[in-house]
Amino acid sequence: MASRLAEAGIASVYFDYFGSGESQGHFHDGSVTRYTEDLVSVVELLKSQGYESITLLGIRCGALIALNAAKTLDIDRLLFWNPVLNGKLWVNQFFRLRIAASMASDDAKNVSAKTIREELEAQQYTEIAGYSVSQTFVDEMESTSLETILEDIAQSRNTANILCNTTLFEVNSLSDNAVTPVLGKAADLLRAKNVNVQVIAISGDQFWMTQEITLNTALFDDTLNQLTQVRVE
Repeated sequence: MASRLAEAGIASVYFDYFGSGESQGHFHDGSVTRYTEDLVSVVELLKSQGYESITLLGIRCGALIALNAAKTLDIDRLLFWNPVLNGKLWVNQFFRLRIAASMASDDAKNVSAKTIREELEAQQYTEIAGYSVSQTFVDEMESTSLETILEDIAQSRNTANILCNTTLFEVNSLSDNAVTPVLGKAADLLRAKNVNVQVIAISGDQFWMTQEITLNTALFDDTLNQLTQVRVE
């Protein structure tokens, strides 16, 4: 995506959150609060360098981080790829990875969501899918959702102004360019707050779940389309 943006003359920044990739710290030190602070810092740095029009592209859980950051930032547009908009549901799905791995193991133990939570409470972290996850991260994710963020925004700022241009992309295998009920509900919730929201369904595999790198040209094309529309305006 970054290469496509560069070809179109659009600058982009892809960074590693604290505790991930090439950044300092450990993954278990990460949290929703820390990741939001990281994103705010990146946007403020860009603005200090003269960039005026800022778009945030959030992939999966990145949507919640972007929405959190938008509470305090002036953002021109929000673009989300298959966004996670309910942290509690995502945590439950994440726990299932640990449960499934245990069931497939030769020395499988009686692992359940309950035992994972007990381990978190006792040790303040647990390992899931190779990641050391902290109690703080789980707690903050479970308390973060589109609904709670909209409530926070409404208390201090105009929701429609902050989230004025939001596009929800969903890659799925449904027919007739349909989206899942979950995403449809999220779009309705935003529209109820007078947010200008567009929903775009794209046929393809669930790229975040495949073992191999998956490139969806249509997703890149439609994302670039949204950004070039903003530039023309």
